[in-house]
Amino acid sequence: MESDNAVYDLTLEILTQLRTDAKNFDELNHDISKNLLAVLQTQKVNIDLQAETIRRCINDFYYKNGFHILLIFQKDNILKLIPTLRDSNNNFYIDFLLEWIKANFDPRQKLNKEILQTIFNYAKQNLIQDDLLCRDITRHAIKKFFNFDTRDSLFFKNLDFHVKKFDYDFVQINEELRRIRKLDSSILLSEADRSYISYLLRQTPLKNMLSTIASDILKHKINFKNINQENFYQDFLHLIVQDFRIKIGKILGNSVASLNQTCFAEEYVRGHKKIAFSSLAHLVLQANYYHTYDVSTIVTKYVNKIPINNPKFKKPDQFFYSIQDFDNICNEYFQVQESIQAIEHKLQKIEHQIDEKTNQIYKIQQEMKTKDTILQNLNNAYESKKEIAKNIDIDDKINQEATNIAIANFISEQKFILEDLEKMAKHIETINTEKVTLNEEKNTLIQEIQKIQLASQTQDKNFDLLAQSLGDIIVQNEI
Repeated sequence: MESDNAVYDLTLEILTQLRTDAKNFDELNHDISKNLLAVLQTQKVNIDLQAETIRRCINDFYYKNGFHILLIFQKDNILKLIPTLRDSNNNFYIDFLLEWIKANFDPRQKLNKEILQTIFNYAKQNLIQDDLLCRDITRHAIKKFFNFDTRDSLFFKNLDFHVKKFDYDFVQINEELRRIRKLDSSILLSEADRSYISYLLRQTPLKNMLSTIASDILKHKINFKNINQENFYQDFLHLIVQDFRIKIGKILGNSVASLNQTCFAEEYVRGHKKIAFSSLAHLVLQANYYHTYDVSTIVTKYVNKIPINNPKFKKPDQFFYSIQDFDNICNEYFQVQESIQAIEHKLQKIEHQIDEKTNQIYKIQQEMKTKDTILQNLNNAYESKKEIAKNIDIDDKINQEATNIAIANFISEQKFILEDLEKMAKHIETINTEKVTLNEEKNTLIQEIQKIQLASQTQDKNFDLLAQSLGDIIVQNEI
């Protein structure tokens, strides 16, 4: 009789081999159920005496691979196995799926919707039918195969996906901002440090950067459904400081301590709040005009209270924009923008057509190169046949006739290819003529846009001044 340790090791060896041979989890369970005890018996193991050792080994085997296992010994050396998932991050499902992914994809590939669809479909058909668990298993396998950080998030809905990378710098910056706001950045950042950072950033258009960051945040990170919440404006400003700090950090690198960079970002953004809130005001005016978001609380709160900073709109005893001024300025501005957008839409279509024409020409030119090569080969074969014909005996009528037919075929094929090349050249000429026409239309549209922009400078200025005043009053009252 074998010792318990020897039986345990032998059982584990057989389980490991069955795992290597199996293509999926169901197959593994089936093979263990039907074959494990029979193989052990061939190795002179007494199943009845070693049942607990075998049970312990199987339990350990499944546990290490993410499962609890209910194990029942049945007749005829059959095991009944009832596995229950215990670890969704590391388990047989993920391992089997990873093996299949490795056999079918390259980790250097970029994850896309089609790859995700293929992997999910395979997992659903071959590994696990439960939709939610299948998504979870697919997510973990993809993250491992494509070398995601363990803290990166992968979300997918209807087999479209979004990846959120874990950003260590972002976490560090947030921690530094919390420390700064408990104290005062002016205490933490010396005048010498402030001057040094300003010197390093002297070539960087910080105000333009700030304006761009504010616009991007408004487009992609702000939920205007919550614009009435108490901390909306502070949250908006916090997001700007984060992004501004990340951008200047890429410029400053390791030449300035991280905390000092964060102090500078906090100070600069707070000191130039009006730039950021001018972007917010632009979007509020747009949302109010098009009714894309409910910004009525802001508009109602400040209409008739927004100070006029445009002398042309000042009337006797009037120092604030009236609701009529507000509506007129927005109407005129957005009507102009709509005209420009309509022309830009036409312009995009024409540019797309020009690109298509360019691609058509390229494809025809590639075909012509291929035909030129074929023609050159035909010419060489034709010359070779002519040389052969010269050396054929005058009485060898059969070879003479065969050679003459071959030469005639070469000439015929040369003729067809030359005709094709001529047609292709004419086709390219036609497409180039069409491109010239499209480019003329493109230039006409560009000139139209330029004329509208030139004629609408007053409307643009009035709108910018209104947005600036609205942004200023928000800063004064909310920050």
